[in-house]
Amino acid sequence: TDNEVEDAYVAQGLERTCRNMTYAAIGLVLYSGYTLCFERMFLAWDTTLHQWDEMIVVVYNMGWLYNVFTGIAIILYMRGAAHNFARARLVETVLVAWACSLPLVSCFFSNRWRTSKIFGGEPDHVFKHHNYDADLLLTMLAAVSWCCIATNLRWQRVVLIGVSTVGSFCVSSLIAGVPGMQDSEKVATFSPALMLFGVVTIVVWGQWETELGRRGTFLSHYHSWQLTNILLKQKTRQGDRASSKRGFKSVKEKSIDLFQGVQTLLDNLFDHPTIQHMGLAQSIAEAQEALRVSEREVTRVVDHFNKSDARHVLDFQQVPEAFKQMYAYSI
Repeated sequence: TDNEVEDAYVAQGLERTCRNMTYAAIGLVLYSGYTLCFERMFLAWDTTLHQWDEMIVVVYNMGWLYNVFTGIAIILYMRGAAHNFARARLVETVLVAWACSLPLVSCFFSNRWRTSKIFGGEPDHVFKHHNYDADLLLTMLAAVSWCCIATNLRWQRVVLIGVSTVGSFCVSSLIAGVPGMQDSEKVATFSPALMLFGVVTIVVWGQWETELGRRGTFLSHYHSWQLTNILLKQKTRQGDRASSKRGFKSVKEKSIDLFQGVQTLLDNLFDHPTIQHMGLAQSIAEAQEALRVSEREVTRVVDHFNKSDARHVLDFQQVPEAFKQMYAYSI
């Protein structure tokens, strides 16, 4: 069914997706911890972790702590999910839901300018420093690009991440404005949003093109595998119907090979000067004759079962001793 094919497609890239999303989660935890302690890029200490008496700062701290703890949770979850092929689509859904929540939290709750404006404060009064939108835009673009380039997430799911990214930035910019722009420059608010929309669209489109080729290769292999399974099942059914005869024929062939090998060995021994000198030639001749008798007996018994339509297990009480030995050897 289509669901089975889709499950197999998601599962075949699950290990790569989980591995690279783990790297992304590690990066998020480190970046969030850094941002909680340093607002500006050059290690200017400006932590807010000791401030829990003002609502805006509490919301801001909780936003970054959300990133830290969910990142750790994803890292732990990926350890067991990477080989959970039976639930690959569930794992993908969890990853996409987490990735979609990050832009929302980052724009509304983890940005000093926007968080202050949305909750009725002034950034300059609440925080000592605040960044412009460059770091926010770069971080979100890097996250979307990573999901497209470094994972096997389906492009429909990547579209959701892109919509969350662009939508969160646009809505938060309309509510709070853009750092560094006056109210009279509201139109300029759409400039970074349009840039973000354009880059995300290009990246998602590239993911769609990549997935077309990836799906084509996968479907080719998948249908080949299905055809191979069908042929193997047909061969197995045919083999079941003729298993008894094939089994006895195999015993006969192996028995003849064994008899011929032993006969060759006895012939070489018979002609060896040491055997002639020790007077063992007669014993070897008797062994050769016994071997020929045993070969004829085994051949007769096997031919008897090949001609019959026997489907029962051999009764070893009715089989000559030589045949017992040959059958044990073949097994």
